This record gives sequence, structure tokens and C-alpha cells, in this order.
Amino acid sequence: MTVPKRAGRVAIVGLGTLGRSLGLALQASTPDLEIAGHDREPDASREAQRSGAVHRTHWNLISAVEGASLVILALPVAECLATLKALKGNLAPGTVVTDTAPLKQPLVRWAAAEMSDGAHYVGGHPLARPAAPDGAAFARSTYCLTPTDDSLPAAVDAVVGMVESIGAQPAFLDPAEHDGLMWTL
Repeated sequence: MTVPKRAGRVAIVGLGTLGRSLGLALQASTPDLEIAGHDREPDASREAQRSGAVHRTHWNLISAVEGASLVILALPVAECLATLKALKGNLAPGTVVTDTAPLKQPLVRWAAAEMSDGAHYVGGHPLARPAAPDGAAFARSTYCLTPTDDSLPAAVDAVVGMVESIGAQPAFLDPAEHDGLMWTL
């Protein structure tokens, strides 16, 4: 099984400042990329579409991720679990899921238990935290990636491709090492 390095369709779940910034960065780097979005808050969805961070939004989570080869969870750690549970059984084989949360170990455990068969999880954590939506916020910044021994290399490549396309530099860490470093900051 292969996962494309450049996804034709990306879904961003969570359209707050970070999610919109990622959408804007992806739009700038890959104009032909189709970006769908989802947020529980209608105002966030409207603002994401109005600003050009996404092409379209869906109120329904499953509709938002349908057909996406890469799903980015731009959500707090606690909301990622509920989202992974909701996505279980609703992701096509080969779909790659990543996140932006600052803790990795809980998400690695949750993803192992909740991912759809054939879908792949690769943890991510952009260290750039823009104060307002800004597609340039990731340029020359560090973007932590926390694959595990079970991560499919092609899935890791897909997330690396996304990170590099927005101008960030991937830094590979073990999930426990990442979390230990985050606690010391």
C-alpha cells in the first residue's frame, strides 16, 4: 500500500487560528490542493472559508473527511479522542491522520485503539503558534513529528511532504521524548 506524498484532498478538522493558518499555508504552497474543513462552531467555519483557508466546509465531520488522503486534527488533545472515535470506520484505507496537539503519548495510544483499518496515524506538533491566522507562520519553523515503530513509512512521508510544503522543518522525536521536552518548556 502506498500513500501519496502530495494529497489531492486534505481535510482540516478544527478551524481556529492554527487550523486556518495551516489551510492558508497549504493554499499558498499547493494552489491545486483541495482543502475541506470542519469545525463545530459555525462562525469558525464561515471565517475559514471567507479567508480562503479552505475551499469548503462541512457541518458533518464524516462528510468533511470523505475522500481526503490527509486529515489534520487541529484540535486540543482532549477533542482528538472524540474525533478519532467518530472517524473510526469512516476513513478510507490509506488515509493518513495527523494532529497538532502538544502531547503525543495519549494520542498514540488513542490512535492505536481507534483508527480505522487501513488508516494511518503520524503525530505532529507545529511549534509555531500564530496569534492570528497567518499562512506564513510556519516558514522556517520547527514542526515536530512523532512516528512510532508501527508507522507506515509512506504515511510518514505524506506528513513530511505537508510539513515541508508549508516551509517548516520536520524534527523527528519519539512520542515520550517529545512529551518530556514539552513539559520542560
